[in-house]
Amino acid sequence: MSTTFEEVSNRCLQKIERDRDFFEYYNVSVEETQAIIEKQLIGYLKDAIDLFVLRCDTDLEIDLYDYDEDNQCFNSDLTNNEVGIIASLMYEVHFARDEARLRSMAMRMSPTDLNRWSPANERASFMAMLDNIRRENELMVAKYCSTDRSTGKRLTINPDDYNYD
Repeated sequence: MSTTFEEVSNRCLQKIERDRDFFEYYNVSVEETQAIIEKQLIGYLKDAIDLFVLRCDTDLEIDLYDYDEDNQCFNSDLTNNEVGIIASLMYEVHFARDEARLRSMAMRMSPTDLNRWSPANERASFMAMLDNIRRENELMVAKYCSTDRSTGKRLTINPDDYNYD
C-alpha cells in the first residue's frame, strides 16, 4: 500500500498545531479553510521533498518524486522514518516562509522605524528557533542517508571490496 500525502501532512500538522495564523482564516467557511490548508500542505510537501533530495549527499533508495498528485499518494511505501523526516522538513518550510516575510519587512522599514517598533528579541528568538530546526533536520537527513533503508542499520565501508594495488 502506498503512503498518502495525508499521512505525511498529519505528522506535520501535529508539529504546527499551535500556530494560530496557519489555521485561522476570516470570512471563510470551514470547508474553504480546510481546502486552503490542504493546498498549503501540498506546497510544503513538495518543498520538503526538494530539501530532502538536496540535503542527502548519496542517492536515495526511493524516488520521492514518484508520486500520484491526483490521488495524493506516493507510488511506494515510505518508512516511518521517511514520513517523519519529510514532516519535519515541511515544518521547516512553514517557518522559512515566515523568515522571508521578516526579512522583507526589515528591508522596508527605515532605521528609525526599526528602533521605534523593533521586536528585535522576537526576531532573534524566531531566527534561533528556525536555525535549530534546520540543524536538527540536517542531522536527521544525514543520519538517514548513512543507513540502509530496509534494515535501518548504519552503512559501512568494507575495505575488502577495494583493490589497494
